[in-house]
Amino acid sequence: MKSNASILIFFFVLYVSSLSWGQNFQKISNKEGFNQNTVNAIEIDKNGFLWFGTPNGLIKHDGYSFESYTSYPGVQTTLSDNYINRLAIDSSGLIWIATRNGLNAFNPLLNRFFFDTGTENKNISAIKVYRNRIWFASGNKLFVSNGLEINTGKSDISNKLVKNLKEIPHINKIHIISENKILVGTTNGLYLVVVQDILNEVSVIDSKKLGFLSRTNITSISQHNESLWIGSNEGLHQLTISMHSIDFIQTITHIEDEFGKTFKLRIRNTYVDDNNLLWIGTLQNGLVKFDLKLQKFDVYGFDQKKTLGISSPIVNAIIRDSFDVVWVGTAQGGVNKFNLKQKPFYNYSSNPFDEFSLGGNLITSVIEDINGYVWVSTYNNALSKSIVPITSSTLENLKFKQLSFENPIFKDKRIHSIFEDKDGNIWFGGDNCLVFYNTKEDVFKPIKISYKNENINPNLIYEIKQLSDSSILLIGTKIIVLENVISSKSGTYNIKALSVFKPPATEFVYTSLLNDDNSIWFGTNQGLLLADITDYAFKIKKRFVRNHSEISLTNSRVFSLKKGDGNSLWVGTFGGGLNHLIFSNDSIVSNTIYSKKNTLVDNAIYSITAQDSLNIWLSTDMGLAKLNIETGNTFAFDVRDGLPNNNFRQGAYHKGKSRYFYFGGLNGLTIFDPKKIELNSSDPQVNLVSASVGNNPPLHLNYSSKNYNFSNVSSTPLIKFNKIEKFLKLDLNVMHTAIPEKNGIKYMLKGFDEDWVEKESGKISVTYTNLNAGDYQLVVQGKNCDNIWSKAYLYVPIKVLPPWYWSWWSITIYSILIVLLLFLVNRYFLRLEKLKHQLKFEELEKQRTEELNQNKFRFFTNIAHEFRTPLTLILAPIERLIADNKEGSITQQLKLVQRNTNRLLNLVNQLISFRQAEQGYLDLKLSRMSLYDFVYPIVEIYESYAFEKDVHFFSKIREGNFEIEIDIEKTERILFNLISNAFKNTPSGGEIKLETDIISKNDQYFICFKVIDNGIGISLESIDKIFDRFYKFNSKDVSSGGGIGLAFAKNMIQLLGGSIKVKSKQGVKTVFTVTIPVTYENEQPVKNYVTPNSSIKKWLKISENETISAMKNPNLGYKTTILIVEDEEDLQTFLSDTLQKKYNILVAASGNEGLNLVSKSKIDLILSDVMMEGMDGYEFCKKIKSNPMTSHIPFIMLTALIEHQDSVKGIEYGADDYITKPFSMEYLMLRIEKFVSLSKKLKHHFSKNSTIPPIEVEINERDRVFLEKLLQIVDVNLSNSDFGVEELTKELGLSSSSLYRKIKAITGQMPNVFIRNYRFNKAAELLRSNKGLNVSEIMYEIGIESKSYFSTTFKKIYGQTPSMYSKKN
Repeated sequence: MKSNASILIFFFVLYVSSLSWGQNFQKISNKEGFNQNTVNAIEIDKNGFLWFGTPNGLIKHDGYSFESYTSYPGVQTTLSDNYINRLAIDSSGLIWIATRNGLNAFNPLLNRFFFDTGTENKNISAIKVYRNRIWFASGNKLFVSNGLEINTGKSDISNKLVKNLKEIPHINKIHIISENKILVGTTNGLYLVVVQDILNEVSVIDSKKLGFLSRTNITSISQHNESLWIGSNEGLHQLTISMHSIDFIQTITHIEDEFGKTFKLRIRNTYVDDNNLLWIGTLQNGLVKFDLKLQKFDVYGFDQKKTLGISSPIVNAIIRDSFDVVWVGTAQGGVNKFNLKQKPFYNYSSNPFDEFSLGGNLITSVIEDINGYVWVSTYNNALSKSIVPITSSTLENLKFKQLSFENPIFKDKRIHSIFEDKDGNIWFGGDNCLVFYNTKEDVFKPIKISYKNENINPNLIYEIKQLSDSSILLIGTKIIVLENVISSKSGTYNIKALSVFKPPATEFVYTSLLNDDNSIWFGTNQGLLLADITDYAFKIKKRFVRNHSEISLTNSRVFSLKKGDGNSLWVGTFGGGLNHLIFSNDSIVSNTIYSKKNTLVDNAIYSITAQDSLNIWLSTDMGLAKLNIETGNTFAFDVRDGLPNNNFRQGAYHKGKSRYFYFGGLNGLTIFDPKKIELNSSDPQVNLVSASVGNNPPLHLNYSSKNYNFSNVSSTPLIKFNKIEKFLKLDLNVMHTAIPEKNGIKYMLKGFDEDWVEKESGKISVTYTNLNAGDYQLVVQGKNCDNIWSKAYLYVPIKVLPPWYWSWWSITIYSILIVLLLFLVNRYFLRLEKLKHQLKFEELEKQRTEELNQNKFRFFTNIAHEFRTPLTLILAPIERLIADNKEGSITQQLKLVQRNTNRLLNLVNQLISFRQAEQGYLDLKLSRMSLYDFVYPIVEIYESYAFEKDVHFFSKIREGNFEIEIDIEKTERILFNLISNAFKNTPSGGEIKLETDIISKNDQYFICFKVIDNGIGISLESIDKIFDRFYKFNSKDVSSGGGIGLAFAKNMIQLLGGSIKVKSKQGVKTVFTVTIPVTYENEQPVKNYVTPNSSIKKWLKISENETISAMKNPNLGYKTTILIVEDEEDLQTFLSDTLQKKYNILVAASGNEGLNLVSKSKIDLILSDVMMEGMDGYEFCKKIKSNPMTSHIPFIMLTALIEHQDSVKGIEYGADDYITKPFSMEYLMLRIEKFVSLSKKLKHHFSKNSTIPPIEVEINERDRVFLEKLLQIVDVNLSNSDFGVEELTKELGLSSSSLYRKIKAITGQMPNVFIRNYRFNKAAELLRSNKGLNVSEIMYEIGIESKSYFSTTFKKIYGQTPSMYSKKN
């Protein structure tokens, strides 16, 4: 080694070139998943994955996403400390991590960390891997290790310290020159250390400080061939190394940045790549590239205004991957990605802070004139011109002048076309403007066009071109040929039009193309036009539009045209892609379509520009596309390739004489040399990252198409799994970091897939399920961002093992089982034969039983026929006796005989009908009517029946005016059986509801009846049998029953083409649902049904007269119930015996007992003592009167308290009368009769009126308030035909049973009868009012839709029809 005195040191400033074609840096931050701002170290593993060491852990990048690894206290398999200083990767694939708290190793295969416990509490400042040895430093100590045992992580720190090393400063860098020579960079100079290795114990033979870098803080050491490049705070130092010496060459302290400003090199890191480039990370000036061959620097400095520049002035780490991407780790700027193979697209846009930028971003037109100046117009009426001509040296930094600001002529003028004529003059055309720039005079003037001595307005101009040496063509809303002779007059250029052609008002011409045969093509918004030119006039020869032909245009909006070879034409459409048309005799004979379906990325083709005879460029809404017209291959370029935007504009394109292409879009202007747009040919790498079988955790393979070998993974990994695992999942990755979003992959599992499966993503998971046992091979190929497929394939052999049940011992067991099975099968068939004989006997027995049932039923039917004649002979005389008899008691007995005879006749008829139904014969007698007309008569009859039974019966009819065709008698028999069954099983106070609706199924209408009751219900074991003939219900289901009623109903419904269903929850609710067709397609005649005449009244124990009487007088036949509450037994007996002759009597001995009876029974009047044990009379009275459900009951107090205040107290608690003992029985009877009479008057009032009773009909205040609210609600909803009991209960906030009891107690009517009577009373009132309303209007007012029902019911109540009633009143 030479002495320090002999070393010549050079300090100088080296020239730095300008920034090369504006290469961009991509900052990777939180948006991409990178959650750290500072990066201290970067390494690349054999799969191409990047590893970043940060102050907050380790981050892995597979080209698509980031995965973070951090320290978790107490978990040994994680990092020992989050702050990472350095990284290194050994030949086995282990990631060595130098932290502030020791040395870690990460095994990607096991996905776990190992901690070298001997390095605990040591700040590892430097690390270097050399020939499977790990050299690292902490403070001023140097260590060496043979690494960790990869699976266990075991290591012994005692053999790691390099012994006999003299005191040196803090170590920053380690560089291995040879196996026994180590160069150590410290905070105070550079040291050469010579070591020896005896029995794995490394010790120092010699160490010396190199004097030429004394007192220098060494920050980096890089080697290129025989040169060492040392980075420090003082600059860049070049040394040379040989076998015997290290010599100093030069020190570079200062360089110039891209703006020519000199700065001092303060270096943080250096990196030498395989292309003779030295990359330098500085402390204050960003990234520097030094070409070692050309000795030329390029500086990529930090500038906050540059969004695409480097993100921080401090660069800590640099590495270049195999895809020509430089990764830059910064301080507080995250990771920067620098693609060295970026496409040289030069982009210009508007910047309000740059006076030399474009005037706008949405480009409408662009040209390069003959002198190389670039003219650009934008949508915001701006016109710009480059200050200097475009050349290779000015291309990257063009400056523009805003002409529209200096020339008022362009104010509010939007330019769509800029054109340079043969004389070098510039024409500008747009919205109602045409401007001429005389280059010789440097003058802008508007052009005035005259045609046949009249001035004309060109309106909208899309394109200007030279038609001939003496003429100019304008196209847009008009096609105008101008004479290229311009005269100037008073600030305006005047020019004559040689011809004017005006297309239809809705047609616009976008572009044109001249042919050699004196014809011209026009591209319009309504197709492609071919025209002949004669004396500058145009004659349209043919129009081509989109039609149903396979060779027609794919879209009629034609934006661009280009002449092809021979008789071909390239046509760019908006929405139909690119059409290559071949013509013969002016007709299309062939059309080759390029679109999104085959090769293009978009179907909007704004321009077609030829690069050469084989390649054309297209501008679209999805970027630019280069099409090879010979192969049909397309290469797409978008914002990911460096374009400012993907959306380009029609007419905004130009091919300059300088060889540059110009394309304008939504975000500025793009300029490039098409010959320099080269494809990225670097080979992508395909990785099998992991594999998982069944539900097992994934196995990390990290197997690459480069066939890297890990120490515990075979070079040809074989994935084995058993068929019973069912599925295999493989995670595949194409590593190519230039533009990973554009990477792709294709794969094929040989032995399973018949063809390649291609995916437009570079990171995928492939899953195969239920693979058969056998050998397979997965073949994978990846492509990079420019559709370059990898030369190397990834081959993954896979073996699927047969399941355990195909092993030899399984087959042995199968053989034994087969023998056993044969024995059992033989035994089975013997038993089966025996069973057949038994079943045959049972079948014969069943046939005998059925025959017996048929005989029995036939007998009953024959008997039924025989009964009809005697029953007729009974009924006829009884009817005469009833008509002739005048004595009331005998008449009642005769009516009783008549009713039961009718019931017996009904049973006989039902038995006969059932027999007919069973035989499949049914004679339908159809009638046409509305649904209201059929249902209302049935409802009226059952309302009276329900009144007698004290059952709450109400109905809901929807679609009442719907016209139906129905067999009245048969349908009534069905409803009679169902509703009567509900009455049998519903106790007093219960509810029965009939719902009727029209439903639609499969374009056919049905009547839907629902009979709902809250009676006893049907058990689960009986619900499937209730429609069986002669089935007897269990006693817990119903109170009575059994026979043929429900069986008859079901057979009848089925013969009518309907269905019946039943649902029941015992003690809660039972629902029978019947659906019957509305119309029938048969030969049966249909008659119009006029007057309802229900047969049900003959089958129930109620006569028509009784029904009408009940409607008129609800108190008919009703006996008042009195509750006596008295604890004195003798008085209780006396009152009961005396009053029971006229009244029903209930007795209670206390107030509590009385309350219980009131809650269970219908009470009309209460007699109560005051002084009783437990609850006294006052309290009892208070509870009765405070309850809305019982407040209407008259309450008479009987007491021995004679003081005035006692009687006042009783009245205050709500008592209606206060009688002191001893009392006169006659007086008490009079008082009782008075209250009973008042109740009857009230009920009688409501049978004829719909208003609050007059004063003479006394009523307590609570009941009056209730009635007022009730009448108000009914009156408000009177015209609503759907308003019924359910709606009333909701309005009043009461349950249906409570409402039923309350209204019946006060008015003597059921709620539904009350509502109906209110409607008809209102109708009568309207008829009497002489307001001129007709019957239909009155029906609308009271919410009744069926006219026949209205007339019939009105006549029943008032004894005359509505029209007669109106005339008489």
